[in-house]
Order: sequence, then C-alpha cells, then structure tokens
Amino acid sequence: FEYQDLIIEMTGFGLNRTDENLFRNAYSMLNIGQLHHFEDSLINDVDTVLSDFHNMMEKALVSKPKKMLITRNRILPDSVKRTMAPEDMEIVRLHVDTLFAHLSKLEQRRAITQAINYARSSKSVTKSNVGTNEWKISKLRRYQIEIQRKYTLSLLCLIFFFIGAPLGAIIRKGGLGMPVIISVLLFLIYYVISMTGEKFVREDILHPFVGMWISTFILIPISILLTYKAANDSVIMNIETYFIWAKNFWQKVQKLQRRR
Repeated sequence: FEYQDLIIEMTGFGLNRTDENLFRNAYSMLNIGQLHHFEDSLINDVDTVLSDFHNMMEKALVSKPKKMLITRNRILPDSVKRTMAPEDMEIVRLHVDTLFAHLSKLEQRRAITQAINYARSSKSVTKSNVGTNEWKISKLRRYQIEIQRKYTLSLLCLIFFFIGAPLGAIIRKGGLGMPVIISVLLFLIYYVISMTGEKFVREDILHPFVGMWISTFILIPISILLTYKAANDSVIMNIETYFIWAKNFWQKVQKLQRRR
C-alpha cells in the first residue's frame, strides 16, 4: 500500500470540568461571609461538645450516689430529710479511708472494682470527647486561617510594593544580581515566618490573628525604613558605608579605652 489512514479517537483528551460542588466547602474557595458563617457554626459545635461533656461528667461523678456500699443509720433517706427541719439535721464529716477500713473484705473488693469501672468509663468518655473536640478545633483553625489570609495577602501586595520600589532606587549597581538577592532574601524571610506562624495556629499554639499577622508586622517596619531611606537618597546597600560605620565605631571604642 502507498499510504494508510489512521483514525484516532480524541474524545478522551477533551477538557472535562470538575464538579464545582466538590470544592464548594473548601477553605480557599469561600469568601469572607461564608468563612465567618462556618466559623460561627464550628464555635457553636465546640461549645456544645464541651457543655455536653461537662454535664455528662457532672452526672457521672458529682451526682452519682456516694452511699451505694456504705449503709449507716445516721445517713437518712431523702424522704425523711424532707420532713425534718433544717436545725434538726446534723452535718457529719466522713473520711473516705476510715469508711473504707470499716468495710468487710468482700465490700472492699466490690468498692475497688466499682471505682475502677467508674474510672475506666470516665476515661473512655473523656478520650472520645477530646478527640471530637480536637477535630472540630483543627477544622475551626483552618477557617480562621483563611479569614486572616484574605486580609494579609491583600496588605502584603502593598507592603512588597513599598519594599521593591525603594530597593530599586537604593541599589545603584547595574544588573540583576544584588536586587534579586535582596528580594529573594526578603521573600524567604516572609515565607519562613508565615509558614511557622500558620503551623503554630494549626497546632493551637498561637491565636489565629497573631500567627497569621506576625510576618506582616515584621515586614511593615522594613518597608517603612526602605521607603524613608529611598526618599532621603540614602546608600544603605553600599558596603563601603558599613565599613566606614564600623571604623568610626572602633575608633570611638579605642578612645574610651585610652581615657580609662
């Protein structure tokens, strides 16, 4: 044959849009109003979990009857207490070890077994509630991080403008070497501090506002300083200037030593 026609089906290479519902509740896809809505809902969920856990432990530990194994004539039932006047009631201080010593061997074993069962039940309930609460708090921190990121990234564009423009005016050497090094260095400082603050927020070490704004608060004085130096035509990027400062400082130190 002189030629051959190959028919290749290209339908599989078409662009298929992903369903937007899969990313509807993603942190970075929500606006400020939606993020605040999820934040309020999660805060209410955390408060509900803590309140339910407190009530549960209150019923399990505080409200549980204390005289299940100890029967004494001076411990009156509730029906008798209602018919008595308050001045006729006698308050008797009971010591746990003393009461435990008065029990028989069988009652002591029963008391210890029952106390262990109560402790294990309380531990299980506590671990379950702690896991649920930590998961909800970690999810809450994600939304709070995104809320703060919306503002920090907007302000960061302005801050980097006031860093980049003065750098271009201050650095007088030609080429791209020194400007690129200074710019990359400042960006790395911002990135490391920003990632560290975000990690501390996710681990619930820092408040979301502090963790997400700490890098911005560090860059603001740098941008102000660079803008001020550029407006005054300073040569802070000239290495010879620092040598002169160091030489003058060393001469002052030597003069002070001679006076002594």
